[in-house]
Amino acid sequence: MNSENQAGPPRQTASDVQAHLLRAAKMPVGPQGEGYETRNWSLFFFFRIMQQAEMRETVTRLAAVASQQEPAEPPARQGSPGFFLKDKTGSPSRRLKLDLAFPSVLNGGLVGQAKSELRHPRPGSAALADQAIDPDAPAQAFLNWLKVLVNGDGEDLKAEAAQFAADLNKAGLPREALFAASGVPPGAAALNALAQKMAADFQADDLHDMLGMAVHVEEVLDFIRGNYQEVMAAVRSSIAAPAGNSPHGPLARMILYELLRQAAPIFAPGPVLPVLRSEATESRSRSGPEPFDQTPITMAFSFSGLEALKLHANTLHSFPEAFKEGLAARARRLGDVGRSAPEYWEGELGLRNVHGFFTGGSNLAPAGPLSESFWKSLRREIRLFNDPAVDDGSELRAWIGLLFRLLGLEIVHIELGQDPYRVDYKANPDGEVVPLTERKEHFGFRDGLSQPFVDVGVGDTVPGGGTADRRGTWTPVAPGEIFLDREDESGQSHRLPIHADLRAGSTYLVFRKLEQDVEGFRAFLSQQRPDDTRAQDKLAAEFFGRWPNGTSLVHSPNSQRSTACPETEAALNDFRYAADDPFGRKCPLGAHVRRANPRDIGGRNDVRHHRILRRGIAYGGPLLTTDTPEDGERRGILFIAVNARIDLQFEVVQGDWLNSGEFLG
Repeated sequence: MNSENQAGPPRQTASDVQAHLLRAAKMPVGPQGEGYETRNWSLFFFFRIMQQAEMRETVTRLAAVASQQEPAEPPARQGSPGFFLKDKTGSPSRRLKLDLAFPSVLNGGLVGQAKSELRHPRPGSAALADQAIDPDAPAQAFLNWLKVLVNGDGEDLKAEAAQFAADLNKAGLPREALFAASGVPPGAAALNALAQKMAADFQADDLHDMLGMAVHVEEVLDFIRGNYQEVMAAVRSSIAAPAGNSPHGPLARMILYELLRQAAPIFAPGPVLPVLRSEATESRSRSGPEPFDQTPITMAFSFSGLEALKLHANTLHSFPEAFKEGLAARARRLGDVGRSAPEYWEGELGLRNVHGFFTGGSNLAPAGPLSESFWKSLRREIRLFNDPAVDDGSELRAWIGLLFRLLGLEIVHIELGQDPYRVDYKANPDGEVVPLTERKEHFGFRDGLSQPFVDVGVGDTVPGGGTADRRGTWTPVAPGEIFLDREDESGQSHRLPIHADLRAGSTYLVFRKLEQDVEGFRAFLSQQRPDDTRAQDKLAAEFFGRWPNGTSLVHSPNSQRSTACPETEAALNDFRYAADDPFGRKCPLGAHVRRANPRDIGGRNDVRHHRILRRGIAYGGPLLTTDTPEDGERRGILFIAVNARIDLQFEVVQGDWLNSGEFLG
């Protein structure tokens, strides 16, 4: 993204990135957002940036459906949610839905064809030629959406909606005819009904709803702008309690709410902060109750995403190989072999068509209590969305495809991260969600304790959060170990990529989905220490290097100590291996935490260039206990490593320290 498209200088963007990554993400709580707590769930949307030729073709397909005389779907369909994939008639309706749900099916070779038509125009192709837009350029709608997220500037996106309507007219069908074909005539009353239908029913099998939203895009935006609070409240309420005849669960409505929330700078009255914001603006936003949910988000681009954005070739070539190649290409280096090899990765993860991801997670508490049946339904829908072979997910993909097509995006994969919790079926037959007192991962151990403390002026170095100093203190990690525009532990500055604006505040994220075989692990413990639960707990602690409540085995090798008071919790990381347990007699040499962060082993110089900032969250729903009924859920961790040198930091920790038989010290 060019610096001239930003509201301020690159350094402002730098503070945006640094503040959001260095502090645990929070969300507002309370009826009016008067308080804040650490976010306990998040959606991850992996996207592909649409090309300009695809956006033009979408307009053509919309016009074709609106002009057809046949019903929107053949009568034989009779409400089957996956019918349009089985319809072999090639009707405009089917082609449009196929385009929205699985655009790659129809759009392969589209760019080449469009470029050919630019060189040799044919009758009917003049509209594209007149625009003089490169067919494989990133969709302008997406570039305009970035301005909303970064700057809170929605003027260009509003203009894009007007252009969208004009393009429909250029496609050969007047808007009046489109209104009639959509089944939703213009006017405030009709638009109000459409908005309510979207919020309550989301009848994705009704193509008229899709057309109504698409051809009325300007009017819909104006209606939302004039009734923003009411629309947000209606959509949020519908997430937990959809209409009884809705064919889908909460995912589509949750996404609609998330997009409306992120688009607050366009719709909400008064000045509103963008969702990608700096620490200074974040502090100002928390000075009092918020009129609606302003939880910030994270957005990151893959190398193929930067290629899709058409960065200069010299700039692209200057990125490090580990980033350009991606995790799948470096699988053997990381130990991702056998059942962990890329060919077994889920959905689109690891493929080059993933151009990046952004997070979504909002305060849904005012919508009412969210039961385990709600979260289970959401997880099921995400599985349907991620599996293109499942017909039941095709209509859902079409609706979600339409929502994001208006922003120039295709969502190719979705993940739900969630802190584990307990479920009380006695209090609620649908399962009442009971949060845990401490954040844990699915093996039952406290999570998120040990993080490197980076020296960017946000507070004093916490014990164990920096680099062990020989004087018995802790030195903060140099910010250049995490961010590309700062000096690293050796006082050196990064020079790649070559464009300084891309280094300002930037870093590299590594996203991994790590499945945990909870039942298999417990069966192994039982086999190794039969009929002795205390011995099983001790063996598990020796694998991890900590007890379930976070106490280090260096502090307490034989029993779990209480961490009831904040002073005790602050000391959980204040220990060293070389100084306190050099031979692994308390914490085994092969324990996970000892391998992942050797601390003072081998001397300060061996460790200080290999620290990573971890920002992960579990997935899979409730904590699996002996009281938890079998639910068929897969469980694990959505792991994110933040570092300035993937090859010297994440890959050393994963490939050498964790996987190698010999490691530091």
